Amino acid sequence: MAARRKLAEKIAPIVKERLLQDRALEQRPHDMIGYQLQHSAGWRTTDVDFQVGQIFDNVFAGDNQIVNALLQCVYDLASLPECQQLMRDEVCNALSQSETITLESLSRMPRVDSFMKEVVRLRPGTLIVMARKALCDVKLSDGLVIPRGVTVAMPSFAINHDPAVYGEDAASFKPFRFVASDNNTPSSAAFESISGPGLDFGRGKASCPGRYIALWTMKVVLARFIFHYEVKLKPGTSRPEDIAAGVHRIADLAGDMLIRKVVA
Repeated sequence: MAARRKLAEKIAPIVKERLLQDRALEQRPHDMIGYQLQHSAGWRTTDVDFQVGQIFDNVFAGDNQIVNALLQCVYDLASLPECQQLMRDEVCNALSQSETITLESLSRMPRVDSFMKEVVRLRPGTLIVMARKALCDVKLSDGLVIPRGVTVAMPSFAINHDPAVYGEDAASFKPFRFVASDNNTPSSAAFESISGPGLDFGRGKASCPGRYIALWTMKVVLARFIFHYEVKLKPGTSRPEDIAAGVHRIADLAGDMLIRKVVA
């Protein structure tokens, strides 16, 4: 791939320099290269091509998930035209001083935030998260033993659809589920928060470090789309069904919609 070759040209010299420095450092810098060197084993520790490949995979790992989630958002927007004007008004108010989107203006879009979170809750890109392989026998507090070599994962999809977690309407799409009565999103309900019941971004040290940039990217794109366009399903059609691929769920790329520019 051309992108991988270009990245290798830029990153390989840096990795080589860090490998030379690493032998003289008492403590590695807290960055991606440092963490990779720390957790690599055997020949991988000093293999420049391997390290560059890992950086490429880590940098672009979330791209397909962002695109998939955004397409899911657009499909749900098309299915719920009554939500679009409410969200458009919110975006317009947030950008009333300047059409330049900032982190501060993004924080004034709780409905957009809740809509995105609800889309990902019901239609995540994967059924499981945080898959880990036991390197030794692990005894849990209730006495259950996870044998060495067994891979364990968290059933995030099942949790997201559990009525015991999200109430009787857990299977229903409620676009503003996470917006309080004062039209604000509590910090614990914000999409990037990892304190709620959802496990889509992991937990603790295993939480996704790139979730902020991923969600900011999604929110900017969705806010711009809502600001400039309105969308609906073609007459006589329904929302495209997801495509199952193993434990992954992918938005149907062949879905048809009608989109037109909003006239101010």
